[in-house]
Amino acid sequence: MSESNHAPETPSACCRVLLLEDNVRLAQMLKRHFEIEGFHVTMVHLGQEALRLLGEQHFHLAMVDIDLPDTTGFEVMTKAAERGLLDNLKIIFCSGNPGAERGRWRRGSKAVFSWENHFRWPVCPRWRNQ
Repeated sequence: MSESNHAPETPSACCRVLLLEDNVRLAQMLKRHFEIEGFHVTMVHLGQEALRLLGEQHFHLAMVDIDLPDTTGFEVMTKAAERGLLDNLKIIFCSGNPGAERGRWRRGSKAVFSWENHFRWPVCPRWRNQ
């Protein structure tokens, strides 16, 4: 008898997520929600860990916190882009910081990538108490 409400043990090739979030409780909750939907999630809490994993593994989506203890999510993605590690990677920036604004992330005079908006935590009000 199979249990259809659990994430598959072997994820399909199209659902690998890199979750970069320094808030451990929030990261665990997000990981659990993604896995319930059938995604394979690799969770890290520091930018350097994320950069290393982007060089070692292929991901389809990166959910990236903007403010991290060792760097910023923008800096991590800039370094990854410079190393050619963002091949078809979709990026969602997130922040609990109300001061994070839309704009263009630059390195020197070169615009590396731009964004229109980002999620502010908590994304869903019912997640506040989990």
